[in-house]
Formats: sequence, structure tokens, C-alpha cells
Amino acid sequence: MAIIVDVTLPQVPYTVVHSGIPPELSDRVIDFLYNDWAALKACSLTCKAWLPASRFHLWNRVVLRYSGDGTDYAEFLKASPVITSCILDLTVEFPTDRSNDTPREAEAKWMTETLIPIFSTLRILRQLMFVGADFGEDAFLAKICSSLSTAKVVQLSMCHFSNFSRFVELVWSCPLLENLRIDTISFDQVDAYTPRPPSVPRPGLKFLMIIYYSSVHMPVVIDWLVSEGFCTHVDFLVVFQQHIECPAITRLLPAVGSNLRHLSVSYAFLPTAPDSKDDSADLFPTISQCTDLRTLNFIFAGIGTLAWIPLVISQISSPHVEEIDLGITDIFSPSDFDRFDWPSLWSALTGTRFVKLKSVRFMVAAESCQSSKKMKECIAQHLKQIDTRGLIHVECPM
Repeated sequence: MAIIVDVTLPQVPYTVVHSGIPPELSDRVIDFLYNDWAALKACSLTCKAWLPASRFHLWNRVVLRYSGDGTDYAEFLKASPVITSCILDLTVEFPTDRSNDTPREAEAKWMTETLIPIFSTLRILRQLMFVGADFGEDAFLAKICSSLSTAKVVQLSMCHFSNFSRFVELVWSCPLLENLRIDTISFDQVDAYTPRPPSVPRPGLKFLMIIYYSSVHMPVVIDWLVSEGFCTHVDFLVVFQQHIECPAITRLLPAVGSNLRHLSVSYAFLPTAPDSKDDSADLFPTISQCTDLRTLNFIFAGIGTLAWIPLVISQISSPHVEEIDLGITDIFSPSDFDRFDWPSLWSALTGTRFVKLKSVRFMVAAESCQSSKKMKECIAQHLKQIDTRGLIHVECPM
């Protein structure tokens, strides 16, 4: 509250009470409370001027979970278009465990009668995530696509489409798409789709995550992303695969090429355990074409030797690499580290290619905490004699 004294009439001073600080300042103050739920609720009840900014932070992230009982929270949002117009980040979750035999008809009805009214009021949506959704109703998917013109991040996890072309339609409905994450989606049928001509602008995709364990349809999705030119400008690629023979990384890396700056690759299982560099040469993806690489993360499971480490290091051609993370799981014995040629690794890491290197991190996981501790001690003992720059670090997550 401001007190103003009129000096033109010194014999009759009076005060003028201003209603509050300017909205642009109060909004700025409220912005600092973006993650304080209690404070935001208090601000929203203070005065009308504070309500819009408080409401925005209270409702910009919403998670809707289908529970089969009508979902009162979703019904409330359906009746509150002023609130839904604040949503920036929306997550819609369905049961991914079908052992309870959730009726598909009930889910479809909820999507049509509850979600569509919510989507119709979205104005500034930036991030959308669907988990376990069944997009069997083409009419519903059409309504969803019409609300995605502002979306920059789309994540689809365990989702099902009636046709492959419906998935294509959803992606093309996001002209501002920068971040795409796909985890094991499927289709009733892989139908033909009409490729867009090269003159049609592609979304400027910067981040691409592919999680590919068991879906037989993921190769179709990967081939489409490559053929339509969505990977041209990707600079952050994350791939989780069941094993090395899956085509995800071998198809995506050549399409991304020299633009890639950050690469993370995880294999849940390797069918063989190569004992030498020559034996494993054909098992690992070639990364030598990634000439602008800055960070590299490789995690391999189901392998009892470390022969892949020098192979990966030898393929790095970028002079800009700053961080290398090497995840090692299912190591059988600390003696595996004793047999590894640590001096050769250190000699490679101190070459001219790694002049900007700041950190090499080993993440070692074993069957027990005690086993991890012994492996960490074993690595530390080897590194004590060679790591004169203090680049290499060891972690043992459990």
C-alpha cells in the first residue's frame, strides 16, 4: 500500500490508498512460486489481479488417469475451459496391464465424452504424453490432432492405433514438434500412407527417443521417420533396444549423421559375449560419422567382458567430445577388470581427438551391493596409476 501526501496543500494533508502493485510486477513475483502449490493457492485467493498468474502455474501441468469410475478430476476440467486453457503439459494415462480386462468400450467412451471437450479448449499446449491409449476410434484421433498445432513435445508409450497411417497423421499434426519419444507402439494393420512431397516443411525435430524391446511394428516407424526426413536435424538421439540385432540404431545413425551432438544407446541384452575386438566388430553400430558429437552414453547388459569399450572409443571421430558414460551391467567377477587393458584405454583418451574431454564415467551394476563395491574398488585401483588428469569416475548404482 502506498501513502501519498499532497504537498500543494500543506495545511490539509490527505492520503490516497492504491489498490496494489502493478500487475506486471505481481505476476513476476508469482512466477517465482511456480513449484510452491500452497503459496500459489494462497495467491489465487488474495485478489482478482493475482488470480490469472496463480491459476496458470497451478494448472499448467495436468495428469489424467483413467480409472473406470468416471474420473471426477477429468469431469471437473471438462467443465472448466478457463482452467484447461492454461494447460502447457498434459499427460493421459490408461492401464498398461490388461490382466484386469479393462473394457475397451468404457475407455473409448471416456475418451470421447470427457477428453475431447478438454482437448477442444487447449490453447497453449506444449507437451503431450499418452500412456496405454487405444486410438481405435478415428473420430477421436481426428479431434486430438486438431489440438496439436502448438505441441513441441509428444510422447507415446504403449499406445495402439487402428492403422499406421493414423500414427503418421498424428505426427504431421504437430508442425512445431521438436521432441518425439516413442515407446513400443502397435497397429491393427500397417496400411499405406501418402508421403509428403519434399516441398512440405518438416517439423524441426531436435530430440528423438526410441524405446524398442518387443513391438514388431517399431521397424516400420523407424523406416518412416528416416524416409520422411524427420531425423535430418536431430542433435539428441536416445535409443533403448532389446539387443544389438534390432535395426533402430543402425537405421537412425546414418540418417542423423554429422548433426548429432548427444548420443545415448542402451542394450537390454547382447546375444553373445565377444572376447576380443575382432569378434565384436560386427556387433556394434558405427559412430565414426558423428563428427560433432559432444556427449556419448553406452550401456550394455548381458555381457561378461569389456571388449566393447575400446571398440566404441576407437570409433569416436569428433574433436568436441566432452563427456563419455560407459554403463556396465551383469559383470560376473572383478577379475574381468583385471584382464582389461587399462593403459591402452588411457592412452586413447589422452590423444588429440579428446582434447576437450572433461569426464569419463563408468557406471557399474552387479547383483549385490557388496559385489558392486568390490568392482568399484578394483577399477579405482587400476585407475590410480594411469588417470593423472582425474578424468575417470566410477559409480555403482543399484
